[in-house]
Amino acid sequence: MFAERIDDGALLRLIRKWLKAGVLDTDGQVLHPVTGTPQGGTVSSLAAHISLHDVLDWWADRWRRQHARGDVIIVRDADDCMVGFAHRDDAAQFWRELQERFGTFNLVLHPEQTRRIEFGRCAVERRQRRAQGKPEPFDFLGLTHTGSKTRSGQCAVRRKMIAQR
Repeated sequence: MFAERIDDGALLRLIRKWLKAGVLDTDGQVLHPVTGTPQGGTVSSLAAHISLHDVLDWWADRWRRQHARGDVIIVRDADDCMVGFAHRDDAAQFWRELQERFGTFNLVLHPEQTRRIEFGRCAVERRQRRAQGKPEPFDFLGLTHTGSKTRSGQCAVRRKMIAQR
């Protein structure tokens, strides 16, 4: 994937060196992982952007045009991604097909960081009508997103810094 996107031999050699470089663990030992990139490593962000452009971005854009009945919004930064759907059945179909797509590249969605939730400006009202309580908040790109209402009673999405930060 890198060679298809990058035509600079010097940059490709540098990327290969980054991928082969070891990782210094907490005990001071250098580890050489067989697969993947070291978390927080110099090349991790670059690798995520280049590989997910092929694996996710163009595929999701095509999926949206061919299969979605309503709006689909995709926001991605490196390996963090959030996808919003106007229709629940679009979300379910996308979820299934995305897992298949990732599987063809030996990738998996992180089970603790990946979930489907009902969210949006009016999710509070819809969930109250079904007696399901408030929508789940979610963290994305350093912000916690929660569904709420304004003082005048209108639906709203509130964002604040993640508590751990």
